[in-house]
Amino acid sequence: MTQSEWLLALNTGSTSIKFAAFARSDLRPLLSGALRQFPDEPQWRIDLGPPAPQGAPCAIGDAIHAILTYVKDALGAAPVAIGHRIVHGGSHTAPMRLDAAALRQLRSLSAFAPLHQAMGVDAAEIAMTAWPGVPNLAVFDTAFHHTMPDAEKTLPLPREDGAKGIMRYGFHGLSFQSAANRLRARFGKGAGGRVVAAHLGGGASLCAMLHGESRATTMGLTPAGGVPMATRSGDLDPGVVLALVREHGVEGAEHRLNREAGMRGISGRTGDVMTLLQSHAAQDRLALDIYVRRIQQAIAAMAMAIGGMDALVFTGGAGTHAPELRRRIAEGCAWLGVDLDHTANTANAEIISTATSRIMALQVAAQEELMIAQAILAVI
Repeated sequence: MTQSEWLLALNTGSTSIKFAAFARSDLRPLLSGALRQFPDEPQWRIDLGPPAPQGAPCAIGDAIHAILTYVKDALGAAPVAIGHRIVHGGSHTAPMRLDAAALRQLRSLSAFAPLHQAMGVDAAEIAMTAWPGVPNLAVFDTAFHHTMPDAEKTLPLPREDGAKGIMRYGFHGLSFQSAANRLRARFGKGAGGRVVAAHLGGGASLCAMLHGESRATTMGLTPAGGVPMATRSGDLDPGVVLALVREHGVEGAEHRLNREAGMRGISGRTGDVMTLLQSHAAQDRLALDIYVRRIQQAIAAMAMAIGGMDALVFTGGAGTHAPELRRRIAEGCAWLGVDLDHTANTANAEIISTATSRIMALQVAAQEELMIAQAILAVI
């Protein structure tokens, strides 16, 4: 291949590093895969391309080098551009060309996304040295939510705090953009009308979309807010946070809220949804019950923000691979008008509601890497 023929997307998350290469001409996928369960027990998963390399490194630097080596060996020539999912973009709403100054600016936001930001910036820094001269661009998870009204963005704090950028940003924007694009392909410009989308994975958040644009979301200044997650607490009484800071200090409280809380904290052993679904242990059942209940509450809140709900969309790893989780959530939304088709749900069909359901329910695979590729192609 020649340099002008392909684009590389790197998607560094809290529990996985995904990658995909696309043909520049038509965004046809050439390679795709991931290092999953990163960094605790990393495992290769290759969806498209040559067999996985031997060994899966735990350190972010080694992992990125391993991925880039795999891509180089498979495709040969350098890409025309590399796009990176950067979780927190601050005030940026468009893809950003990366250089040393831009990396420093994005690294300064690490406190607002401690599980993601530094890893994403590290990945970009390494990729910039792999193919000197190839442009690297940041594509921001926060950008999708810039269409939220001020009543959603503004936090109930003194105005000077808001002036310093302490506000609701929202995350999982590439996943929600992917869902909105799929709904436009199915329903046209209206994108399904009033839609509540639930991204459920290691991280979890919900978004209220009106005609494909974000109007409200559950996460806030950081990706630790909203519903409970695998290891993140979700929303808490501020007094709880202050109590943890007094007992453990700032760094200890941050570690506890981001890495030891959520479903893992309640279970005492794991925050993995698939594992919890298969367990009969009392604490595991409690963790899953709380997770489902908070998601059901968030669905109702998101529907309120857009004046009702025409469609409920499940996306993210657990959202698209756990029919039992979708069933439990949907049963608590029956009063809203969700009537699940259990056969379609078990078969992982795209439409999982009955023909007579007042609210259409769908499960849509997130295509975050494709969103990155489309964004960088538009820039270059």
